[in-house]
Amino acid sequence: MFVFRSNDVMLVMFMTVIVAHIFAYIVRHMIRKECIMAASLQGFTEVSLTEPALKPKLTVTDSVLRFNKDTAKALGYPAYVKVFINERSRRIAIQPCAKDEPNAVKFSKPVEKQLLSISVKTPKVLEAVLPFFPLEPAPEGETSYKAVPGTEFPKEQVVIFDVADAVAGSMKHRGPKKSK
Repeated sequence: MFVFRSNDVMLVMFMTVIVAHIFAYIVRHMIRKECIMAASLQGFTEVSLTEPALKPKLTVTDSVLRFNKDTAKALGYPAYVKVFINERSRRIAIQPCAKDEPNAVKFSKPVEKQLLSISVKTPKVLEAVLPFFPLEPAPEGETSYKAVPGTEFPKEQVVIFDVADAVAGSMKHRGPKKSK
């Protein structure tokens, strides 16, 4: 059995008090440092070293649905997609599918060959989608459009475009000028 002497007890108590003070000092210092860091970095965003988020976009004119390359990239550059519409929520969605599936629409080339945006001119698709995007008349020599950002859902392999987010505009006609 171990017997404490009065000096040992005093030493243990003294050491306990010192350790408690040191611990309290460290905690106060860390909290103060975190508060100062939090206050000095307020409003800042950390620079991400990962690949930037994709920005899928659908541009609608009176004769074409044009999907940007980020839309194709988000879906893995599929050769065919299905186009879905939700009249109640006023949203358009696209999802990759096989060529032989019903309602498959030709979409992207392989990644190394898909240099530009993807144009979909399938009449039935235009007939279903265009009513969601009423277009204003464009000035002479221009085309009216509505552009809508998409939201990528990687697990479901789908991109959804909310019509409420569409922005109207006009652009110069593309391609060769028609003679008068």
